[in-house]
Amino acid sequence: MSDLIERGGIPEGYQAEIFDGRLIMTPQSPEQHWTVRDVEGAVTAAGIARERVFGDVLITFPGETTPRRT
Repeated sequence: MSDLIERGGIPEGYQAEIFDGRLIMTPQSPEQHWTVRDVEGAVTAAGIARERVFGDVLITFPGETTPRRT
């Protein structure tokens, strides 16, 4: 998988990283940036503790299996 990233096999506009043996690709766009900023502002305004907020979400699509953690 790291070969794919090193060879530039990731579509333009995506960030790619390998986490726990899985390739994670995230689309990058101005809309994503502003959505994150809006959520950060809402969390701060609501007084929610920083450690209660998650930064990433893994979505398992149909036909895909999630490895079990032991």
